[in-house]
Amino acid sequence: MPERCAIYDLLRRSPLSAADDALADALPLLDEPYRTRAADVLLARASQTGLLALVSSFDQFREATRDEIVRQNSKFFAALRVAVRSARLETRENAVTIIHRAENQRLAYLLSAAVNDASARIRQAAATALHALAEAYYRTEEETLSLLRDAATDDAEAALVGLRVMQIVHEERKYLVQTLTEALTNYGEHHHFEVVEAAMMFPLELKSKLFEQAGQRRGMFTHAMNEVFARSDSPRLATFAYLALTRPETRNTALKRIASREDPAFFAAMIDRSWLLKDAALARGWAHVRQLAWLVDGAEAIQDLPEATQRRAPAWLMASGLPADLKQEVLTQLLSAPCRETVRATVWALVGASGQVSSLALERAARHEDPEVRRIAARALQRRRTLHGAIRRRHASERGGAPTRPEQQFDDVWECFEQLDAADAALLGQRLRAGPRSFLSRTTAMLLSKNSDQRGRALRMISSLRIVDLFIGELAQLSTDEDGYVRSMVMTALAQVATGGSRRILERAMFDSDPRVIANAIDALARLRDGFRPKVITPFLDHGDNRVRANAIRALLMHRVPNAAESLHRMLNDPRRAHRVSALWLVDRLGIPQLAARAEEMSRSDADSSVRRLASQVARKLASKAPNSPGERAASKEAAS
Repeated sequence: MPERCAIYDLLRRSPLSAADDALADALPLLDEPYRTRAADVLLARASQTGLLALVSSFDQFREATRDEIVRQNSKFFAALRVAVRSARLETRENAVTIIHRAENQRLAYLLSAAVNDASARIRQAAATALHALAEAYYRTEEETLSLLRDAATDDAEAALVGLRVMQIVHEERKYLVQTLTEALTNYGEHHHFEVVEAAMMFPLELKSKLFEQAGQRRGMFTHAMNEVFARSDSPRLATFAYLALTRPETRNTALKRIASREDPAFFAAMIDRSWLLKDAALARGWAHVRQLAWLVDGAEAIQDLPEATQRRAPAWLMASGLPADLKQEVLTQLLSAPCRETVRATVWALVGASGQVSSLALERAARHEDPEVRRIAARALQRRRTLHGAIRRRHASERGGAPTRPEQQFDDVWECFEQLDAADAALLGQRLRAGPRSFLSRTTAMLLSKNSDQRGRALRMISSLRIVDLFIGELAQLSTDEDGYVRSMVMTALAQVATGGSRRILERAMFDSDPRVIANAIDALARLRDGFRPKVITPFLDHGDNRVRANAIRALLMHRVPNAAESLHRMLNDPRRAHRVSALWLVDRLGIPQLAARAEEMSRSDADSSVRRLASQVARKLASKAPNSPGERAASKEAAS
């Protein structure tokens, strides 16, 4: 044995290439520990012959030797270039494995050949490696940016080092994008979804490839992208999500997946990339999003994000197509966020919002402890009062001003109705009832528009102006609309019409497939003055959707149905986080001081930190908060009994 060890030392020091040839030829024939010794010598000598032999025998080495080869991957560039085209399948597979484990984007180009290899095994390994390199790139980029932020300094030399690091990261991205471009060009030969998913992480550079305008690949890419996006949990697809919403072939899949996702990392990535919405096309695509399961807990989901992300969330939320009442509810909750910058960003978002809820939120902000928040809110409220006065003067034809032309009247109201508070909107609605028929006919046209966004806005307008009773026929037709959001808005509008016909529509909506429709229908039924039938709502006291369940409990509490109080107590103890959050919201909304002790207990003992935080807020507010309406005061007494 000592003699053999001496031979390896001699071979290590030999200046002759024959030493490399001898070790390379012997490597497959050696047993341990001699194979490891030979590998150490070849790695130290670093000749092309020896390095190629190491790649060829990579699968035969101990794990420590393989780790060392991967660590020194920069020596193997030329050897890997030869190995990936070797006639020997195991050598090609070893080359792909080293590239995969090395996570060096400069080696990515070698996978272009491997992904089209004659062997299905090599093609699969290359596609997996390419996907891993894309993931590794983003990890490296995030770590680099984090380090540079932490090391922020006025030192010019340090700044130059940081600049050089970012240049290297940018070059690595170019290598990766170039390889993915070639892999997509040959997609018809390999059909690996891993390649498409990796390309979807770089959609801005690869948009022309992924969304080809013609050819067979367009259909293949569309199918692959929809499949990947529907099943992937990767936050790396946040940028792709914005692009997918702009394309009719991917929009439906994107909408369903975005609506159902609840993972904070994905939405944090979307919010951090909200600067993309400066592009008008992407902003229009984002406006198609009308539902987010992630926001089932309201502002709690946003407050769990990093503070830098929180500050971008209000503007991102406002740019979405989510219902106005949900946006304003979340923004109102964010006014209590512990991060001062988040509160300031929220009040600025409320300045751009509309409707009575946003005005109430701004009034609350005008009493905030932060003087900057108070200043912004006060100025916004003053502007709104000025605007409301101008609108009243413009449409008050009985007061001496020149009447608005009929064709202009609808356009004015269509644009500004959300800026009015409840009293001004109702007054304007009364005047429009006696005005020209052209306004009503234009409204009918919008209600029956082929564009679902226009139908939804028209429903919000007639609800705001309180002229729902003039469009009962159209509402009956829209109650079976193909768009779930439109149907849900019909239910909200029908709450203003206490007729047998509207009650039948609302009760029929109890069988709708969309929980939003059921929840709004229950809320509307609770607001009808006559003919309330508890048995219609009782089956929903244990519904799987938290909002439906909360609205059912609230409706039955308002009408003093005994088992509703028991249901509320069960919901507070539900193992599902979303249901406990909705139950706390209900306790807060009804103002039930007798449940303050239960909320205080949840603030200490609940397993979820966000639920504990919300319970603490509710417990503090219960002492001074009174129910919002006579019905809610009755509900609070019933729940407490």
